Amino acid sequence: VNLIVTVCLNTQVTNGYAHAFVSAFRRSFVIPPKMSDISLLSLSPPEQAVTLKTRLFSSYDDSSGNAMHDSALTLTDSTTDPLILPASPRYATHGTIGLGNFTISRLGGPMRDELSNENILKIVLLHCTDIEVNTLVWKCLGYRFNVEKEFWTDAECFPKWREKYPSSDGGGFFDNPPDFVGMQRIYEADVDKPCLKANQALVRSLPEDMKQWLLPTMKPLGWNGYKYEGLTPNKTRRGQCANWLIYYREELFGYTISELKERRVMRQSAKLAEEIKKELNSDDNEKKNK
Repeated sequence: VNLIVTVCLNTQVTNGYAHAFVSAFRRSFVIPPKMSDISLLSLSPPEQAVTLKTRLFSSYDDSSGNAMHDSALTLTDSTTDPLILPASPRYATHGTIGLGNFTISRLGGPMRDELSNENILKIVLLHCTDIEVNTLVWKCLGYRFNVEKEFWTDAECFPKWREKYPSSDGGGFFDNPPDFVGMQRIYEADVDKPCLKANQALVRSLPEDMKQWLLPTMKPLGWNGYKYEGLTPNKTRRGQCANWLIYYREELFGYTISELKERRVMRQSAKLAEEIKKELNSDDNEKKNK
């Protein structure tokens, strides 16, 4: 029995709503015991429609003894990735990315086109998924996805960040990089607190004079910022991630850790020289006035 069902939900939906739909769909049919797992074509951001393509195959011996074939209820694309919800630890390594028009890949380090203004704009416009936002930030922080072992490593992370958020405990256990957006969209403290703290740590890593780069950078592309009405934690955190990505692109991208340390020393020396110059000029002015 082959049944193809296409459902378009042209309303605001979250991963939880989509999962609820999947559960309801499963209960609406007599599904054989051998039914395999579910995979999902795509979960678009809440502001966009979600299209679920469903195909049902049955394989079991029914009451009349007639054998059916290919047991599976699958929501899938051509890659047949299993449906993994944001609450799962495997979501960071197996959650669907790159099916829309947001330029992103788990492989390697960040690429120039991933950091373009046009791509970053899609973050604040909610034209990409939460996992895609996180993935880009992870790569910029130095986390690297190990394809063979299927986990994120912190070997190339900035030292202070690796110390605070290591991906390994040194004993063979690997953890995921921190969630900066709150992919579960659950804001109770027991669930959301780690996400909130990680986002705050990201914002604190910005130099004071670079905390407001987002609006002037995106305004030429037609984005005038979020309105207070309708502002959500997800939008706020996306904006903060986008701002940090702009800072990373302008100040850190393309430099090694040792080169960045040298640049920091040079900036500190230049700042100190400027302060000394100001003090000397101030002393000279005082002497003239006397």
